[in-house]
Amino acid sequence: MHRSIKKTQKANKKSLRNVSLSFSKQLCEKNIFIKPGQKICPSCRNLCEEKTKITENESDNELMIELDSFESRNVSLSQTNAALDDLGLTPIKLHNLPSHSKGLYCKRKVEKVTKEVKKKISKALGYDIEISEDEKEDERNFIEKAEDFDRLVGLLKEKLMSVGRSQKVQILTLEPEKSCYRISGD
Repeated sequence: MHRSIKKTQKANKKSLRNVSLSFSKQLCEKNIFIKPGQKICPSCRNLCEEKTKITENESDNELMIELDSFESRNVSLSQTNAALDDLGLTPIKLHNLPSHSKGLYCKRKVEKVTKEVKKKISKALGYDIEISEDEKEDERNFIEKAEDFDRLVGLLKEKLMSVGRSQKVQILTLEPEKSCYRISGD
């Protein structure tokens, strides 16, 4: 009797059978570790076979549950792809998509769908949702600030070309408005 199966009072020396490689692999999957070629008694062999058969039935149930979830996912995917086709967008493609890229792919697809739905709704209502007055003003302010920054950087470059090292350090040294001591020596 093998100790990982069950303990018996006496060691059985009759009717011992060798464990095959395939049976040993099946038992290893069930956390029963018996070496291929090792001899076990018929009662231990029957016990091991029962354990593998029980887990096969359980795995059949797990496989059916997994197939049901796979089918429901496929139905959901086909419905989503049909809706995307109605919106004029490309369908969701999962073929050759690595698992680490699924999050980014999902995010991009959701952004595209959101943008397209906004366009369709604004077209149906006759209202341009993307270019509201507040957004136009914010965009103008942003552009003006960027142009001011570009002008300021250009002026700084010109000034730095025409001055000496000490004045360059003085120009480039940033100093808080309210400080208890002066850094630049003004």
